[in-house]
Amino acid sequence: TLGRHRSRAISVEAPNKMNRLNCQACHSRDERPSSRLAIHQEESESGLPPEAIPDLTWASEKLRQEYVESLLAGQEGARARPWLSARMPSFAHAASSLATSWSAEMGLLGKETKGDSKSLKADLVAIGEKLTGLSSGLDCRQCHAMGQQQPAGDDRTQLAMGINFGLVKHRLRREHYLRFVLDPPRFDISTRMPKLSLDGKTTKLRNVVEGDARRQFEAIWEFIQTVPEPTTA
Repeated sequence: TLGRHRSRAISVEAPNKMNRLNCQACHSRDERPSSRLAIHQEESESGLPPEAIPDLTWASEKLRQEYVESLLAGQEGARARPWLSARMPSFAHAASSLATSWSAEMGLLGKETKGDSKSLKADLVAIGEKLTGLSSGLDCRQCHAMGQQQPAGDDRTQLAMGINFGLVKHRLRREHYLRFVLDPPRFDISTRMPKLSLDGKTTKLRNVVEGDARRQFEAIWEFIQTVPEPTTA
C-alpha cells in the first residue's frame, strides 16, 4: 500500500516537471497541441507543414524508464530519428526525476529495465527474421534500418523513415510495442506505420503461425532483440 501511494505521489509530479521544462513548446500531448505548430502556421514561408515532432501522449507507457533518463541527460549516442532537423535539448538536472515520474504516471515505475529481458526464443527469432523481409514477410525492411544495414526502400517504395530496429529493444516496452503494431493509428493518427492486421487478429501471411497477428508480432519482437545497435560516428 505504501508503495502504491508513493508511486501515485511521484506520478503527479510529471505534468509540473514538463511545464517547467516547457516540453510542450515542441511536443503535443493529450489534447494540448505544441505551441510550435501555431508559430509555424503563422510564420511559415514555404506553406508546407512542419516536420512531425513525436507526440508525448503515450510516451510514458511506450518508453523504458532508463531510456528516458538517458535521453534527457543527453547520453544517447545514436539518434532515434536522424532525419529530423529539430534537436532535442538535454535536461541533465531533471532527467532522473522526470523519467521516474513518467513511469509512475502509468503505474510502471521500475518495470522493464534493460537488464531484465527474458531469454530469447530461438524458434521465434527465425520466424521474426523471415517476417521482416520483403518476399516472404511484412516488408519491415523497406522503411526500417537493421543496425548498420540501411532500409531497402527508395522514394517509390518507402512509405516513411522508420526507427532503426537496433534501437527499438533499448527504447520500447514490450507490451506497448505489441499493442501499437496491432493498430498504429489508434496511438498516433498521423503515423505512417501501416496497419498490418486489418481485423486486429490476423495478417496477410496466413502460412506463418496460422496468420495469427499477435504471434507474428511477438516473433518480430524476439528477432528485434538480436539486431545490433547502430554505431555512431
